[in-house]
Amino acid sequence: MRLVRQALLLLTFGLLLGGAYRSVRIAYADHLYRLGDSDSVARAIGMEPGRALYRAGLGELLASSAGDARATLRKSVELSPSDANLRIRLGLELETWGEFAEAERELLASAQISAKYAPRWTLMNYYYRRGVREEFWRWTRQALETSYRDRRPVFDLCWAMSPSPAVILDRAVPARRPVRLDYAWYLATRGEWTTAAALMKDLAREAHPGEQDRLVGFVDALLNVKLFPQATAVWNSLARRSVVPFDPPEPKTGSGITNGDFASPPSAHGFDWRIVPTDGVFIAHDPARGLSLSLSGTQPETCEILHQYFPVEPLQYYRLECDYQNSTSRLFNHLRAGGLEWRVQLPGTREPWRAIFNLSGEEGDHHDRHEFLAPRGVSMARLVLLHHRQRGAMKMEGDVLLKRVKLQHLGPFRAE
Repeated sequence: MRLVRQALLLLTFGLLLGGAYRSVRIAYADHLYRLGDSDSVARAIGMEPGRALYRAGLGELLASSAGDARATLRKSVELSPSDANLRIRLGLELETWGEFAEAERELLASAQISAKYAPRWTLMNYYYRRGVREEFWRWTRQALETSYRDRRPVFDLCWAMSPSPAVILDRAVPARRPVRLDYAWYLATRGEWTTAAALMKDLAREAHPGEQDRLVGFVDALLNVKLFPQATAVWNSLARRSVVPFDPPEPKTGSGITNGDFASPPSAHGFDWRIVPTDGVFIAHDPARGLSLSLSGTQPETCEILHQYFPVEPLQYYRLECDYQNSTSRLFNHLRAGGLEWRVQLPGTREPWRAIFNLSGEEGDHHDRHEFLAPRGVSMARLVLLHHRQRGAMKMEGDVLLKRVKLQHLGPFRAE
C-alpha cells in the first residue's frame, strides 16, 4: 500500500510538472507570436505547430511584404476549418494570386460557417471587384440584413455599382427599419431629396418612439431645403402616432400652431418653437403657466426671440390669436413706438406679408386677434416673435408671460 501511495504521488507530481512545462511553453510561444516579426512567429509555429492562429499571423506578414501566403493560410484553415475569419483571409489571398474559383469557394464557405456581417461584406466586395452584378446585389442585401454599425460604406459601394436611388432600394435595401432610416439619410447627404423624402414618409407612418430623434431631425433637414409639403407629411405622421407630444398643425380642424399652449418646453426641432438665444432676453418655461419672457433693456434694437414653422394654404385667410400677460408697466415708452410684435414671414426671409401684430404694452392680461391672407404659391410660413425699436423710442424693458398662441383657418380669399 505504501508503494502504491508513493507511485501515485510520483505520477501526480509528474503530471503537475508536465502541465507546468506545457503552460510555460505555450506562454513563451504566445510571447514570440506577439513580437510580430516573421522569425519570431515562425519560431512560435515550431513550438506549437497545431495553432492555426500562428499560421494565420505568419500568412498576414507574408502577404503584407508581397510574399506568397497561400500555403500558410491553407494550413491554418486545415487546422481550424470552422473559423470563418481564416477562410476569409485565405480567400482574399487566393484572389490576389488570380485563383478565383478557389477564392470564391473559401469566401462562400465562410458565409456558410458564420451568419454574421463580415463574410457577407467580404463577398459583396469580391463580386463588385469581379463585376458579377447579380451576386453583388444578393450579398449586399444579406450584408445589410446583418449590419449593425455604420452602413455608409455599403451604400457607397452600391452607389459605385449603380448610382440610382431606386435601384439600390429595390435590389439591396431590406425591410429592416434601421437600414431604411440610414438609407434615407444617406440619400439626403447626396442631395437625392425626392427619394429620401418619399422613403422617410413611408417610415414615419409606422414610426416608433425610439426613432424620434432621427425622424424629427429629418423634418428639420426637409425644412432647411424648403421641401415643405414633405416636412409637413412626416411631422404629421409623427404627431398622429404620438412619437412627438403634439397634435398635427391643422388650422381647419384645430390649431395651426404646434405647442401653442406651451405645455412642453420648446424643443427647437420640427414644427415646435425655436428659441433664439439673445443677449438681454431671458426665457423660462413653466408648463402650468406658459413661456415667460424677460427683457432687460440691453437687447439689440431688433432681434428675434422665438419662432416656429406652420403650414398654410395659398390665398386663404387665417386668424392668429394670442393670450398673454404683462407684469410690469415699463414695457413701452408712452409713445408705444417700440416693443414686442408678431410677424408672419416666408421661411428663409425676414420680410413679413404686411402681417405685423404688436403686443399691448399695458399691464395685465390680454387677448389679441389678428387676421392675415396667405400669398399665392405659399405652403409654409414662419411665425416670429421679435423685439423691434423704432427710431426715437426706448428699448422694451419688462416681463411678458405667453399663455397661448392659436391659428385658425377662416376661409378662401374672394375677390369683390
